[in-house]
Amino acid sequence: MLKKFLIALIAGLATAWAVASHGETRPSLPSSMPLGDLDGPEPITGEPVMPNPGAPSAAPNYFKPYDTGDPKGLWTYEDLSAKEREVVDRGRDIEGWRDIHEGYKAAVLEALPAIKAEAATSHLGAHDLATMGVVP
Repeated sequence: MLKKFLIALIAGLATAWAVASHGETRPSLPSSMPLGDLDGPEPITGEPVMPNPGAPSAAPNYFKPYDTGDPKGLWTYEDLSAKEREVVDRGRDIEGWRDIHEGYKAAVLEALPAIKAEAATSHLGAHDLATMGVVP
């Protein structure tokens, strides 16, 4: 029984060693390939991203409204039910918005000096004064 166990153990260790040592080989460059060839252009497998360098296509206008199709298929305000018109009218009511906008404006103006100081610090590359030897 012990003999069979030792044989199985040795066979297992040999298999594990063979599997582990199989991946240790490292690929190398063929000796016939000089290193100067590596500096050439890299081959591509498909279409180049910009087929004619220096002549890129114009960027699309993302703010242009998309085509909605036939105008007969569009909903109008008159097509809406009374409850739907109520929701639309509530969205059109901008009566109390001025106070909200003024509040945001005041908050931005209050934070502006700190934002400008942080931008200047970033521009100068002085993010961490302790590592620069400057005592705050």
